[in-house]
Amino acid sequence: MGRPAKDTKPHNAAIIGGMPLVVTAPYMTQAQWAEHTGLSKEAVRLRLNEGTIARYQPVEGGTIFVNVLAEMKKAAEAQPY
Repeated sequence: MGRPAKDTKPHNAAIIGGMPLVVTAPYMTQAQWAEHTGLSKEAVRLRLNEGTIARYQPVEGGTIFVNVLAEMKKAAEAQPY
């Protein structure tokens, strides 16, 4: 019997509110976030500008990304309806 395959892919994991989350990327482009959420690219851009979607901008004046970890935290901590 052979050895099991070793998982060599890196994983970003966090514990938020007692719930483990695995995120493949800590941030995404606006187009990727639009595709994942079903929003239009324009809606994502507007929400990033008004602050309703968490943003990540590594360099002042540079590309604005969606902060996936912050969005996951908001979702995990949201109050039930």
